[in-house]
Amino acid sequence: IRGNFFYTRSVPCQLWFLNKNKPKHLNDKVLMLDARNVYRKVTRKIYDFSPEQQQNLTAIIWLYRGEGQRFIELVQQYIKRSLLEAGQCESVEEPKCKSLPDFIEQLGKLNNAFKPFMEKLQQDKVNTEPYQDFLNAKDSVEHGWAAFQALTKELQNSWGSNKFNDAASLLSFTDKDTCLKELVDQSRNLVKEVDLAYKLATRVIELAEANEAKESELWDNALLNGRSRTNLKKTADEARKLA
Repeated sequence: IRGNFFYTRSVPCQLWFLNKNKPKHLNDKVLMLDARNVYRKVTRKIYDFSPEQQQNLTAIIWLYRGEGQRFIELVQQYIKRSLLEAGQCESVEEPKCKSLPDFIEQLGKLNNAFKPFMEKLQQDKVNTEPYQDFLNAKDSVEHGWAAFQALTKELQNSWGSNKFNDAASLLSFTDKDTCLKELVDQSRNLVKEVDLAYKLATRVIELAEANEAKESELWDNALLNGRSRTNLKKTADEARKLA
């Protein structure tokens, strides 16, 4: 394993596990794993294995010993957990909220507050490109969320209506056209789109304030960016973090 895995040793090291009860067909064999690139960074000087990394390394040993069923059960566990967590993007119990739907709702409120003053700037021939970028990002989040929901439900239905009890059936589930890989890609893209939408919302506020929005009756500064903890900028940021 790589260095900095132990408080008293900073150099890479080897861990040896001796087994006196090896099956006969493994008596003359030694399994060696190069796990130098498998780690989780805890601090600048300390690394360790995440629980999933430990399980994956253990799974290699299971397969080496011919304990394939244990590996299958681990894969089943991973798939169930992935589909469960994908479903929880819609709502969570603690804190009780609707996660992404709440963020999308905040984007709508921001747009309603932006629109009157942005339309005035457009009439005055002021460049409102950040606002158009915000609208595009808002649409991307909404469409991305709809696609993510549809794929999650499709995978949940497929997983729940079939029995995947062997390696071949699990492989067919993960390798088909609509699969967990696509769900991962959509999830990653959604995270980027959510962050971008919020970032562009702050740019719209900066654009408006640079054009004396605070002096205009078309701009509710207290609602959008006031000192209150319930202003739209802060509530949108809180919803973004939960999403």
